[in-house]
Amino acid sequence: MNWKKEFGPDHETLYQAFSVLLLIAVIPALLLRLPLLFLIISLLLAFVLISRYYDKQIGVRLTLTNEKRTIRLFPGQQTDVKLTLHNESFLPIINGRLSFRIGQEVSSSLEKQTRHHGDVTYNIPLSILRKGNVQMPIPIKAQSRGTTRFTNIRYDFPHPLNARSISLTYNRLFQTEIIVYPEPIPVTGLKEQLYLTPGEERTPYSPFENVLNPSGTRDYVQSDPFHRIHWKASAKKQTLQTKVYERTWHHSWSILINISSKSRLGNAYVTSELEKLLSYATYICHTLTEKNQPFELMINARKIGEAPYFYYLHEGQGKSHLRKSLDLLARLKPSAMLMPFSSLLHKIDQTLNHPKRIVVLGKVDDEDVTFLRKWQQNGMGILVLQETENGPVLTESLKEGDRYAQR
Repeated sequence: MNWKKEFGPDHETLYQAFSVLLLIAVIPALLLRLPLLFLIISLLLAFVLISRYYDKQIGVRLTLTNEKRTIRLFPGQQTDVKLTLHNESFLPIINGRLSFRIGQEVSSSLEKQTRHHGDVTYNIPLSILRKGNVQMPIPIKAQSRGTTRFTNIRYDFPHPLNARSISLTYNRLFQTEIIVYPEPIPVTGLKEQLYLTPGEERTPYSPFENVLNPSGTRDYVQSDPFHRIHWKASAKKQTLQTKVYERTWHHSWSILINISSKSRLGNAYVTSELEKLLSYATYICHTLTEKNQPFELMINARKIGEAPYFYYLHEGQGKSHLRKSLDLLARLKPSAMLMPFSSLLHKIDQTLNHPKRIVVLGKVDDEDVTFLRKWQQNGMGILVLQETENGPVLTESLKEGDRYAQR
């Protein structure tokens, strides 16, 4: 049974009272042999037995459709979540109220009941006939970034014979998840950087080589590594020849988000600009997807589970990759555990093996600038978000060395 059944506080007291009445009535009925008294006793006994049977059977064959489903919305968008109940029993449930709790990420036009730690409980009147189905469209409207589910699903209704309350609480996880994405905020300076084509291009000036695409040989020089010698070509020309590979330039983006800020005492905490930073990132992800540009996403928030133990989305492109990136941004909690942004940059520095454009959102300290300057010298394009009077702007301010988004 998927429901936990509970009865009102005076439920058993009622049955105990009827049991005492029956015992009291049986004695004079047996002594006096009064037919009317026997009839009353029979009616009382039938009432108790039928009520007990209803208590035992009600809710046993009541099921809630619970398919795994994800609803994705932007703030302000509306949709319906369908709740479908199947009553396969011949016992009806009438004059009840179905209630559920959802997070503050969404709201509903239904009747509000209570608030609990930011979550709101809604309820609707509901009756289910015997062998019947009921489908209820629950209107919701996305309010703020985050994820939520329907929880504490509960069906309260009166007993049809004794009018005492009965509660059925759904004891399974409701599989429908609602994801509200950050509201995208336009960032100036991004589209001006989108003049490169995605993927890999051959170029004579790149310091990077594609070892899977040899382009020929040349005469060996002392600085060439031994494993680069082309032995067949060397035997043919009777002089050592070195393998030459095509030089390529890989065009992709890395979006780095620093969600931490520090107090005057040096203690790190999640910045008050969190929602704004995630909205900037949402716009950037959208724009790169529109231009078919591959990108990866990294946030200095710790994540329990598989390596690399921080919020990271591998490089990819297209609509499915965009959905994954927005899912990641939506799931980030304001109470997330932080890792130093410099530690994140250090991990990136160890695996950075081809040139790309790096977008930095959030505060950049002097320690962080060391990594960014190093990457810039190695041919990376560094773009840092800066807040201006005209709104957020991506600039190559490291070239100027004057300011580094110190908000």
